[in-house]
Amino acid sequence: MTVGPNGAGCLRACHAVCRWRSYVPAMPSYQLLDGYGHPTDTFTANCDDEAKAYGMTRAQDYPRPEPRFGARRDFQVRCEEGDRWRLLVAWAPV
Repeated sequence: MTVGPNGAGCLRACHAVCRWRSYVPAMPSYQLLDGYGHPTDTFTANCDDEAKAYGMTRAQDYPRPEPRFGARRDFQVRCEEGDRWRLLVAWAPV
């Protein structure tokens, strides 16, 4: 890290913010749901793209669900945001 002439003040401000936000996890949690909507894996990743790639690779280890009219039969990767899960990506198994 390079600290310029005004960098010491910025560095102190950064540490104050980091201490204040210390409750935020370093890496977000992600969840893979199988084709039946059951959580199979919970994992961490550096970013959403990495989580999508890992989830799609990991989904190949699970059997393909049988298609059913009116029922959702896709794999999903969800991201944890506070106390709820946000859908990141959903895809039909091949």
